[in-house]
Amino acid sequence: MTIRGRSIAMTLTCVALLAIPPVVGARAGHLAEGARGLPQTAAFLAAGALALLSQPRHRGARRLFGTGVVMAVGYVVGSAYSAHRLDGGAPAWQPVIVLQALEIGQALTLLGLLAVFPDGHYRSDADRTAVRALAAVAAAVVLAARFGATRPTYPGSFIWGDRVSAVNPTVQPGLAWLGPVAEIAYQASFPVCLLAGLLLLVLRFRGSEPAQRRQIRWLAFGALVTVVTGVTLGALGPWVQTLPTWLVYVLYAPAALALPMCLGLGMVRDNVLDIDAAIRRSMAYAVLWVLVGALCVGAALGLGVLAGTTLPLPAAIGLTVAASLLLAPLRGRLERLADRVVHGRRLSGYELITRLGDRLEAAPTPDQVAPEVAGDVRVGIEASWVRVVVDPDADRDVDPDAGSHLGGQVVGAAGPVPEAAAPALRVPLVRGGATIGAIECGPKIEGRYSTSDVQLLTSLGQQAALAIHNGWLAGQLQARVDELAASRARLVAAEEAGRRRLERDLHDGVQQDLVALLARVGLVRNQIRRDSALAEASLLEVARDGQRALLAVQEVSRGLHPPLLSDRGLVEAVRERASRMPIPVDVRSGLNGSGRLQRDVEHAAYFAIAEAMTNVVKHSGASSAVVNIERSDAALRIDITDDGHGFDTERVGLRGLLGLTDRIEALGGRLTVTSAPGSGASLSFTIPEGTPS
Repeated sequence: MTIRGRSIAMTLTCVALLAIPPVVGARAGHLAEGARGLPQTAAFLAAGALALLSQPRHRGARRLFGTGVVMAVGYVVGSAYSAHRLDGGAPAWQPVIVLQALEIGQALTLLGLLAVFPDGHYRSDADRTAVRALAAVAAAVVLAARFGATRPTYPGSFIWGDRVSAVNPTVQPGLAWLGPVAEIAYQASFPVCLLAGLLLLVLRFRGSEPAQRRQIRWLAFGALVTVVTGVTLGALGPWVQTLPTWLVYVLYAPAALALPMCLGLGMVRDNVLDIDAAIRRSMAYAVLWVLVGALCVGAALGLGVLAGTTLPLPAAIGLTVAASLLLAPLRGRLERLADRVVHGRRLSGYELITRLGDRLEAAPTPDQVAPEVAGDVRVGIEASWVRVVVDPDADRDVDPDAGSHLGGQVVGAAGPVPEAAAPALRVPLVRGGATIGAIECGPKIEGRYSTSDVQLLTSLGQQAALAIHNGWLAGQLQARVDELAASRARLVAAEEAGRRRLERDLHDGVQQDLVALLARVGLVRNQIRRDSALAEASLLEVARDGQRALLAVQEVSRGLHPPLLSDRGLVEAVRERASRMPIPVDVRSGLNGSGRLQRDVEHAAYFAIAEAMTNVVKHSGASSAVVNIERSDAALRIDITDDGHGFDTERVGLRGLLGLTDRIEALGGRLTVTSAPGSGASLSFTIPEGTPS
């Protein structure tokens, strides 16, 4: 049965059950007594119907609706029997036993509901066993009253007076002792079931996750409102009795409505009052739906009550049901009005496609295309969220049965997208026979996606695929341009920093040595006139100072361009540099006999290797390292590995290698780093080369 069919069937059932007690009461001149249980019964039925329509397979939703049905049947039987007694009818023991059974049944449905609240599943097999055991005991109590109670009594709320009783002439003499036992058990059935349900709920609360605890708190809130309202009005009993009947009903409405409505809300939502706008709109729509339903049902019941004073009971009930059917179109229009108030005016498929085309023709900036499409799709198919994913690999053929998430980039989204959320509906974006991405939608705000929703989404995807892909390409190009500009800025900054470092090294090192050397030469000149032996010793010191200054100049020149790199090539220069490292560095080469590399390639590779070896010594804690140099696919490939402590590349990132990355990418190369904690690190880069010189 469709959702609409279930809705109509439940509405007619509820109207029929709710109409009988007030109609019977009106015919007997006791309308107030007949309508006494109407608010709470209607609340249980409405909450159960909402929960059942939202989650048809939810065991708790079925039991919530079942509780309302049992209550409604109880009031039907109680009203009919009360009217029978007021008309002078003879007492009958069968209705009394039925009323007892219905009240025990109400207690059992509440117990079963609390045992599976809020997710519809038992917490453990022990809970299921406890519920079944109490149900078996309840059945035994009803049987004991049937065959052992000589005068069964019902003092419950389903009847109009305080209590009803009747002689049971069918009691077996040998089973008469069961009567008092059944009476005590009947009186204790409701409190025992309620306490057992609360105990199971407390145990579930203690072992549940935060989301489920929020759902259970809804029940606690409803119970608190019911208790506070009941105690307050009970304390004001004498004053309340002087009020009009309708006003008393209004005052007791919170106590009657709070518990069933909070039970329904707790099962359907775990975060109704969170800040999520879609959830708030769903909640507002549910409230308006209840108000519309209450208005139509109230109108049908009012007509039935008026007809009940002049027509036979079956005719009055039939007229009430017929009135509810006749009011169905009005209810539909009111529900659509409520839907528009909550969600706004919804666009048709044609309007949505037209609006999307107009937006694409307006040529927004490329990065706005995908978010615009996501927003229009979310409005058009009433999705809780929508995201547009672009797959950078556009060379694969379309697989219509593919259900996996594309490993691409989210370029546009609308609505609150949960982290790592799986889409409820996904349509690929296809251009030129290749999948370039997908439009992914979360669950529908209300109900499920229809075939027309899928067709509409497919049409939108076909229309927007090219614009989305072009927008993504433009974004990638802009990002590349931005990175290139940043890289150039970093290279200029690095060059300027190198100049300043060279100036500082010359000023603080070689220049100071030369100044000291000149001062010592002047001292020697004075010593030659006075003491030739002392002058000779000073000349030896001057020679040593000159040698140190020469070494300092050579060290600075190596930093600019090692002479060995120009004379002997990359491999020998790297080996010479490795020999001066504080840890063993094994330099391996596959370049033997293959000719020299271009000067700029050798220069970039040498300083990249030098910086990498320095990083190994500074940061890795390694005891040794290996440098491997070889040619691969018309490119120079360098691998530097160490046996250090390693690191998490995802967490640490590669910001410390920006200078090295810029130097390599300036020649069209690429750098990659592979590492893991405790397993060392491997840095690899390639530099395209021209014809060997």
